[in-house]
Amino acid sequence: MSMMTAENIKEFILKKFEPALRDQGMGPEKVTDDFDFFAEGIVDSVGVLNLISDVEKQFNVKLDMEQMDAEQMTIVGPFCRYAAEHSQSAGANGSSANGHSLSLETVQTDVRNFIRQNYSIAADDRDFTDDVHLYNAGYIDTMGAGSLKTFMESKYTIQVSPSDLATQPMNTVRELSAFVVKRRKGEI
Repeated sequence: MSMMTAENIKEFILKKFEPALRDQGMGPEKVTDDFDFFAEGIVDSVGVLNLISDVEKQFNVKLDMEQMDAEQMTIVGPFCRYAAEHSQSAGANGSSANGHSLSLETVQTDVRNFIRQNYSIAADDRDFTDDVHLYNAGYIDTMGAGSLKTFMESKYTIQVSPSDLATQPMNTVRELSAFVVKRRKGEI
C-alpha cells in the first residue's frame, strides 16, 4: 500500500498503462494532465471501472466517484486529483478493513438496490424478495451475473473466484450478501 497523493496515483496509472501507451508510440513521460485515456483508446468503459478498482486496491481506499463529472473521469490530472481528495481509508467511518462492522442488512439493501436498478425490476414486484432464486426466477441471466460479480468486487473490495461460484451459495440476495460479509471478515 502506498501513500495516496495525486502524484502517486498518476505514477501508478502510468505504470499500469505503460504497455498500451508504448503500443501507441508514447512513453509515460509524455502523458500530460489533460491526457484522456478513454479518448486515446487506452481504456474502454469497463477499463475505467477496472482502473478505479485497481486504484482502490493499490492504495487500500474506497473511492467516492459519484460527484465527479463523468467526462473528467478518464482524464489523468482531474482523475488523480479527485481520487486523492475524495477517498476514504478502507477503515474509515467505523467500517473496518476486515468488514467486522459491515452489516448483513446494509449489504442486502445495496445488492437488492443494484439488482432492481440494473435489471429493471419494478418496485411493486412482490416476487422479488431477498430469498427468491435470482436465476431460476429469471431476474438475472449469465450476462447479469458478470455485472453483479463486478459490482460486489468493486463495492466491497473483495474477490469472487470461479471456485467461490462453484462452492458458495450465491443464488439469492440473502446468500450473496452473506458471502460478502463472510469474505470481508475472512471467514471464507
